[in-house]
Amino acid sequence: MINPSGVPTEFARERRETTNVERLDPDEAISADDVADAIATAIGQDAPGAITELDLFRRDIHERF
Repeated sequence: MINPSGVPTEFARERRETTNVERLDPDEAISADDVADAIATAIGQDAPGAITELDLFRRDIHERF
């Protein structure tokens, strides 16, 4: 399971008034390339370990709480 937070894409356009492309600053958001790099790192792990869930957040996410 991959849980990227705040990636500026058109995902779920039909269910939202605005997409992340429209509302997020691309210089401060996680990019699609960041997600792809994280996936490549996860699948490159040597056995017997396995990454089964991957949560990706901006570094400043905890400042909002």
